[in-house]
Amino acid sequence: MTNTTEDIKRQLDQEYGCFYRFYEVDAYLDVTECLNQSEVGLKILSFCMECDLRQVHQKKLTRLLQSLINHAEIQDERSVLYEPMGIFIINKTTTSSSVIKIAKDNDPVDDYRQLAQRFDWQKVFSSLYNGHLQKTPPTIRLL
Repeated sequence: MTNTTEDIKRQLDQEYGCFYRFYEVDAYLDVTECLNQSEVGLKILSFCMECDLRQVHQKKLTRLLQSLINHAEIQDERSVLYEPMGIFIINKTTTSSSVIKIAKDNDPVDDYRQLAQRFDWQKVFSSLYNGHLQKTPPTIRLL
């Protein structure tokens, strides 16, 4: 099961009752490799579809790629999909001492949480946070 930002909002509101700030950030996924049908592109597409597409029949893959072409935009000679990101900033004082864990999904490709652990999100979003609150958050934790 994959959690959308709406699912996470509902959980934070109803199950945990904690205070948070939510920001939506414009983001784009480069799908050029997908449309080129490279090995990397197939991995990206498998990740997006939350299934392993290596064994899918070529006819089905062609339909999927056609849909991708229909939705992609061209930016700087690259094909991209608009994929806004949801950012939750939860006050440490409004949650228990442990990090809230959202149910994990069990798909055959790397889980997005594992991929997200590789980035310094504090550094990436500090400028966004500063723009709204004029104060750098003490920590930003992934759900």
